[in-house]
Amino acid sequence: RKPPLVTWITMLALRPGFVEQLDDPATRAAGYERLQLLVRVQLVAVVGVTLLATFHFARRLGVAGWVAVSVVGSSYLMMRFGRNVTTDVYLMMFVTIAHALAAEALLGGRRRWPLVALAGVAAGLGFLCKG
Repeated sequence: RKPPLVTWITMLALRPGFVEQLDDPATRAAGYERLQLLVRVQLVAVVGVTLLATFHFARRLGVAGWVAVSVVGSSYLMMRFGRNVTTDVYLMMFVTIAHALAAEALLGGRRRWPLVALAGVAAGLGFLCKG
């Protein structure tokens, strides 16, 4: 039993009538191709948000943001898991967002507590992805 958030996020991309398209033998192949495209687009968005959070996190710590994005984006794990529908990709995104928000809260000037709360929400969403 997996936690529900990845399924919920995936279901957001589906439109009403999509399941019926998969049930009909005449439109089944086109339906599965469309489903594959929708899931891949979601994964590209998840990896993109992860790289944006990495950029912000690295820039806030004083490291060149583009260097960090290049290293993370070209790493073996990102290349391998960034194209598979697994809970790990979503967990990676939410943990990176939580780290970026926590760094901003610790290193930023004013209004730290809302960022700490948002970091906690991101960590909680990561927990709902992986368990």
